[in-house]
Amino acid sequence: MKDKISTVLVDQHYEFANGFRTMMALHCPELEILAVARTANEGLDLIREFKPQVVFLDFNMDGDSATDLLDCFPDRDFSFIALANTPDLKIKALKQGALDYMVKPLKLDSLVGLGDKIRMARDGRAMSQVNDKLTSIALSHAGGFSVVELNEIARLQADDNYTKVFTEDGKRYMVSKPLKDFERRLPEDVFVRPHKSHMINMFFLKRFLNEDGGVAVLKDGTKIPISKRKMSHFMAAVKRFSLVIKK
Repeated sequence: MKDKISTVLVDQHYEFANGFRTMMALHCPELEILAVARTANEGLDLIREFKPQVVFLDFNMDGDSATDLLDCFPDRDFSFIALANTPDLKIKALKQGALDYMVKPLKLDSLVGLGDKIRMARDGRAMSQVNDKLTSIALSHAGGFSVVELNEIARLQADDNYTKVFTEDGKRYMVSKPLKDFERRLPEDVFVRPHKSHMINMFFLKRFLNEDGGVAVLKDGTKIPISKRKMSHFMAAVKRFSLVIKK
């Protein structure tokens, strides 16, 4: 039997919270609700106390309470599913990195396979590793998520609070996470950020040009600008990478 998925519910509506517990017990028994919070502050305390794998978060709480709560966990190790009364806040929730967006009142079909979906997403979110070496990453996007091998990712490009991920076969994913999140997670000996808006996989670097202050040219011909502030960092990365390739 699989271990249960630990969850915390943060929702200001008492009646919904009670109904939510009942629905989960009947239709998603693999999810264990450890605690229920009525406010963002209470939710903050409960998340820190119970360290759940998943947080169900009411995006209709007063003001920006949901966003403020998430901001308290810049390196959060839990996934969250946004709850709201209308579809209007979906983009906002996805920008914050929501695993899913569920509109109240919840429909039974939205709960079908929810546990498996959470497990798959979290397995990918934790990233696949072989012999402690990172090999793949889950990319959450509007249509769900895709698990992509790191050696298939050619480059990443910032787009406001989103990141465009370009793969070797020409696919492009729009991920609801900022580029800085990828910079923290991807192996720095392979992925280098030569510009505030760009990150490249050094295996796809073809050549360097002095034009326009410095340009990295990838194997597919894409030109990536190198900022003055990042030039020394980029050159050091090229040197380190060259040594790695020679080994």
